[in-house]
Amino acid sequence: IFIKNPVHQTLPIYLSKGSKVLFYVGKPIKKIVAGAIIHSVELLDYKSIIKKRYVKKLMQSSEKLNEYCGSDFMNGLLKKLVFRLEQIKYLRKAKKVKFPITMTGKYISQIEYSKLVK
Repeated sequence: IFIKNPVHQTLPIYLSKGSKVLFYVGKPIKKIVAGAIIHSVELLDYKSIIKKRYVKKLMQSSEKLNEYCGSDFMNGLLKKLVFRLEQIKYLRKAKKVKFPITMTGKYISQIEYSKLVK
């Protein structure tokens, strides 16, 4: 399970079951470290995440999640994107990208994806 801040309090249009995602670590590394396939995407508040018992399956530690999400989420005021992932593969060697990636992420072409996961 991976939790992400949404740009808006809505589900993303282009990310759905079967979509491929890559995990980019920002400063100071600035490299892609893993990839996975999306099993499902949900927009959930904190209580719903707890009810579904997702906390034990998180990729992020509880401390990092609290730091990343903030008090508005923990108090139930905001929802987060919750990605259930499958076929998670960590790259043997992290890959540097030749384009900027913001906190909201970046859509890439199949050709760019193939080059990154070789």
